Amino acid sequence: MSKKNEKIQIAESTRITDIDVNSEKYMPLYEFLMYDSTYFTLSPTSKLLYSFLRNKLKYFKMQTEANEQGMEGTRSYRDDSGYIYLLADNTELTYLFQISEPTLVKIKKELARYGLLEEVRVKDASNRIYIKKPLSVDEKWTHIETIKNLRQEKRAQDKLKRAKYDKKKTEETLQPTGNLKNLSHGNLKNLSHGNLKNLSKIQSNKSKSNLISKIQSNLSKSGLPEIIQTVILQRADKIDENKLNIIINLYDAYKMSVTENQFRVVLVNVLSAKVRSSFKGLLEKSLKTEIAAALESQTNTTRKENGLSEAVKQQLAEKQEQSKQETQSSYTDMSLDHLNELLNTFNELAERGNTSAIEQLAKIETEIASRLQVTGVM
Repeated sequence: MSKKNEKIQIAESTRITDIDVNSEKYMPLYEFLMYDSTYFTLSPTSKLLYSFLRNKLKYFKMQTEANEQGMEGTRSYRDDSGYIYLLADNTELTYLFQISEPTLVKIKKELARYGLLEEVRVKDASNRIYIKKPLSVDEKWTHIETIKNLRQEKRAQDKLKRAKYDKKKTEETLQPTGNLKNLSHGNLKNLSHGNLKNLSKIQSNKSKSNLISKIQSNLSKSGLPEIIQTVILQRADKIDENKLNIIINLYDAYKMSVTENQFRVVLVNVLSAKVRSSFKGLLEKSLKTEIAAALESQTNTTRKENGLSEAVKQQLAEKQEQSKQETQSSYTDMSLDHLNELLNTFNELAERGNTSAIEQLAKIETEIASRLQVTGVM
């Protein structure tokens, strides 16, 4: 059989679907936007928007030409001067580009500033968008030479950074800080990286321990109530000698206006907050706010109590006293872990202004403090 009559075996191919057609559609990204010395400084989103709108203009041109040929279901997008415009409102563009409307407006203004877009307002209709050609384009793009120069500059900068880094590491090795200065060169050489790390950790713990001891010594002479001293010791890492003196002075100044518990709650909130200016200013302002809130609360309570009969008041007082005794007894029976959990819960409620929670919080802290004293932790 001749080769001419041989049957060629061809594998059966797959038919093209709508999905295949859609996946192969594309729009051009104009090279002058990337390489021209004038337009390459445009933001990336501006370049995409220009390319998108210029590609979209083809559809409006096709619709206009079909309308001018008398095709039904089409309309003209040619203005009185003969220019073809397109329509694309902000809702469409912000959705497609996933940007906010202020960002879109900023991008449009950038394109207009570069002479690539013009938007004309039309009363009771969508704005007309005119896509413009670049005013001028470089005859020869020089981006390749520019990129080569930038690479050389980067290599020089990286080399300089590396030299500075090596110099710094050498100085750190030859001139150790802290107690390491007292070590001879030979002893320092014999220390492993792990031992140096442990020594640094020991120094840090020792420094922290010295600070706590100093705070405890100052607290013993301060005259501060026990529940406030407990708060200070629990947050010793956030308190220095200056802050401790501020706390002592402000307590002496406001102790006739606030209860120990109110001062404790305010102090906890201030120590937990990020102090942007003055610690003293924030603590004093918070105390004044607490005093004002307490006075307002007391006034409201007095008004309510005035409306109650003497018999009802007596019943309420008895119930409150009974509840206090039961609660105090239950705290004595609780484990230290359980008390700490309750401490966190009531602390959150107290910060929201819950008066009952504030009272219970003081009792829990007193119970915890008494147990810590017994075990010798404090």
